[in-house]
Amino acid sequence: MNKNKIILIVVILLVLIIIGILLFVNGSKKIEKFYLDDEYYNELGLVTVEKDDFEKLLSEKKNFLLFIYNDVCSFKIPCDTIYDKVAKDNKFEILQMNFREFKDTSLYGKVKYAPSVIVIKDGKIVDFLDAESDEDLDRYQDGDKFLEWLSSYIYLNKE
Repeated sequence: MNKNKIILIVVILLVLIIIGILLFVNGSKKIEKFYLDDEYYNELGLVTVEKDDFEKLLSEKKNFLLFIYNDVCSFKIPCDTIYDKVAKDNKFEILQMNFREFKDTSLYGKVKYAPSVIVIKDGKIVDFLDAESDEDLDRYQDGDKFLEWLSSYIYLNKE
């Protein structure tokens, strides 16, 4: 019986070590920054995109940002005001779409709430602001926090 307990404890420890290593390796993956496509480095700020044009960008594997919004905003400062200013100040463009229209796109299953900003590389979601996450709350109201989050994924300036 003692021998069985020792074997069980060793097996449990090995499993825990393996799980710990896997979590560390997956958690320490460095995010590889990328450039938006050239046409998104300009001073336009927020630019409205229609569903069909958005789907075309995805199929063409473009690199861009999408802000999805609701008609009613409960934040003290509307997100679009903050994102438009950040984009114009840093000379990049963020596409925007009403959430009602976004619900009819192929990405709706992955992003289910608005407002959100979605980082898209090669037509696929890299990350997005989660409207239900406390961690993302500051990124909706503070331009510097938003820019810090965004700059961990994209190069803000085309050089």
